[in-house]
Amino acid sequence: MKHLNGSRRYLVAATLATASIAMVGCGSDDDSKTSASTGAASALGSPRAATGSEVTIGYVSSGKGAATDTSSEIAASKAAVEYLNAYKGGIGGHKIKLEVCEDKFTPAGAASCANQMLRDEVPVVLLGASGQGGVVRERLAGKGPAVISDQAIDASAFAPTPGNFILTNAVSAAFAIPAQTDKAKGIDHAAYIVNDVPAATEGVNTVGKGYFAAAGVKLDVVPVPVGTADVTPQIQSAISKGAKAFHVVGESNLCTAAFKALQGLNFTGPITGITQCFPGTPGEGLPKGAAGLTLEATGASFRPKEGDAAMTRDFDLFDAVMDKYASGETKAGLAPLGYRVTMALGTVLEKETGDLTGASVTKAFTSMSTTRLPLGAGLSFNCNGKAFALGKPFCTADGLEAPLDADGSITKYEPVKVALRLPAAG
Repeated sequence: MKHLNGSRRYLVAATLATASIAMVGCGSDDDSKTSASTGAASALGSPRAATGSEVTIGYVSSGKGAATDTSSEIAASKAAVEYLNAYKGGIGGHKIKLEVCEDKFTPAGAASCANQMLRDEVPVVLLGASGQGGVVRERLAGKGPAVISDQAIDASAFAPTPGNFILTNAVSAAFAIPAQTDKAKGIDHAAYIVNDVPAATEGVNTVGKGYFAAAGVKLDVVPVPVGTADVTPQIQSAISKGAKAFHVVGESNLCTAAFKALQGLNFTGPITGITQCFPGTPGEGLPKGAAGLTLEATGASFRPKEGDAAMTRDFDLFDAVMDKYASGETKAGLAPLGYRVTMALGTVLEKETGDLTGASVTKAFTSMSTTRLPLGAGLSFNCNGKAFALGKPFCTADGLEAPLDADGSITKYEPVKVALRLPAAG
């Protein structure tokens, strides 16, 4: 990649890196931890039904496959639509109809879904956790519908196409926030544990080292072959070279092996992992549980033990909406993503009038005021194209940190405002 310079070089590397850690910020559909449900009808507020004509919006998800099931985000999005129609007057008075298409985890399926949305002339398409979201964004780019994604991990996420909006920021969660936090703690030498595949190592060596250099922190990259059960030798070597903090970016097997090794070596410095590290209850299978681990996330999936009044109201509303309109469905895993992206749409378009078109949705998002992100645990978003230097579609540069208790529960999410900038990105 020596022929690439500046922001373009970082952009390509960020695409590779985030592609290698698909679904950063997404939980699993594990039901071992769910939001504490109040079921309080008062959280819903006063009814204000939509009385205008019906408007159809699209939602593309992967659905249920042999190994992965994203259907919980669909149920949560449907519940949010029912709530918006009954309590928020729909969108600009229009009653919302949700048109769902499942891509079945394939590029061909995603292309078919995009074509369906174009054929049905929907003004906006929502994307939650689909691993094929890039295909949808590319197919729809410049063809009419606005596309609102909860998160994105591919090249299309960085394309400054009008109507392309990404609510949360996986790049910051994986790289910028750990670098910034290490600097704040006075740590001058850190290490990344990463799967030894080109997409991952190149991304960490470029984007990761860029952010850590900006923070004044030396960074060692420790590539681990996929399938390695014991990474103690690699971690011991990194410690002997002076690493005072460890950040793990990869799939859950790598994370578990790294956490076990660090606990076995009695390492007491900061240890972080992305949400993909914890497909079940954080700390499962570790000798010391989740004690000493910190989660880097793009949004909140579970109600923490502590939170301000606004966060409490946010989770109370989520619980009440799910209890009323999706009774029996899980509130864990991907459900918060489907809810968040749908509620964000309703929030931004709350005062819209007239017919809903791709152009009107795009205008509303690009001209919006900074707004609290639904289930964002204190994060805000603004889609004016100025939030993140690496990509105009991103509506925030910030993310969350959550120290984990030994039992894997979260006491408190800490919103982290990213101040670091890559040297060539401004």
